[in-house]
Amino acid sequence: MHKPKKVVINASPMIVLFKSGLQQILPELFDTIVVPEQVFDEVRAGSDALSKAITTYNWLDIEHVALNENILEWNLGRGETAVISYALENTDFRVVIDDKAARKCAKTSSVKILGTGHLLVLSVRQGLIEDFDTAFTELKKSGFWISDKLYKILKSKI
Repeated sequence: MHKPKKVVINASPMIVLFKSGLQQILPELFDTIVVPEQVFDEVRAGSDALSKAITTYNWLDIEHVALNENILEWNLGRGETAVISYALENTDFRVVIDDKAARKCAKTSSVKILGTGHLLVLSVRQGLIEDFDTAFTELKKSGFWISDKLYKILKSKI
């Protein structure tokens, strides 16, 4: 698989990456990282270090996103709706999203998806992190959860 150059990221993947200290993989993996204003506002509303520091990361592009009417009908959160809406208008972008309903919506809408776990796989393949299990453990400590089955699938892709 070639390196995806452009992504639009949702709040939960961003939050767990930052909480686990793995945020540095984002600008190493991607040339452009868009954060819709709706996601930015959601992150800024938090009380953790990311909510205060998000404005200092110059590799995050904060952009206004008009919400797509068809995506609104899925009744997702505003952040998920904005991420998918952005990718529909900018077809060279992949979405970084973990929410199951949002992933289903993106897939149904023919939007290319990356999950947080897949970012770890890409990072190991590119030598950005040494050990998948260690990074995965840090993500889990930060509130990330995936099934054992998906964990095994991801690990098999390294």
